[in-house]
Amino acid sequence: MRLSLVVFEMGEQQFGLPIEVVSEIIPLIAVSPVPNMPSDWLGVANVRGHVTPVIDYRVRVGRAKDLPPLSAPLIVIRQGRQQAALLVEQIKQIVTLYVEQLDTAGIIHEGRLLMLVDPKAILGRETPSS
Repeated sequence: MRLSLVVFEMGEQQFGLPIEVVSEIIPLIAVSPVPNMPSDWLGVANVRGHVTPVIDYRVRVGRAKDLPPLSAPLIVIRQGRQQAALLVEQIKQIVTLYVEQLDTAGIIHEGRLLMLVDPKAILGRETPSS
């Protein structure tokens, strides 16, 4: 099975996001906070005319919530009509891997565990419950 991923790093851990859901990778842009949102939401941003939730993926994976550096990239993901932007620490590379069997938790790449990100889990949280 062929698997193409955008690989990004959060601290020492690597994550892979299926390339087919990645719309673009952009520099950090202005984000407007929204009250009563989940703790991993930075707010919303205007991404090419679309109001887009911005999720601080650092918080989602248990890293400290602090002000992001201006160099932090946003990975804009889209499935159907749903769109979100993930704030990550660093984009590492785009890779195509050939795997015999896909483990939903992760795969070994370059001798390290590469955690696979499920875009449905991110986009499914687009509208928080009241």
